Amino acid sequence: MIPDYVKDKEAFLDTYLGRMPEEERAEEALLQQRLEVCDGCAYALNGMCRLCGCFLVIRAAGRKSYCPASPRKW
Repeated sequence: MIPDYVKDKEAFLDTYLGRMPEEERAEEALLQQRLEVCDGCAYALNGMCRLCGCFLVIRAAGRKSYCPASPRKW
């Protein structure tokens, strides 16, 4: 969870993703495909997943990450 004192949440997420080791990151095309699926999901709300509480972009960016829904959407 991003602390309340962080004013620029988007910059925080960019920094987090920028520090993720490249070998752990999904390729850009895969990341975009996952985020498109998330955009159409009923569990997505304001960039977060209501099933697990994660930030969608962070979960989608992980090479080995997966959707928490059952059945998985990606």
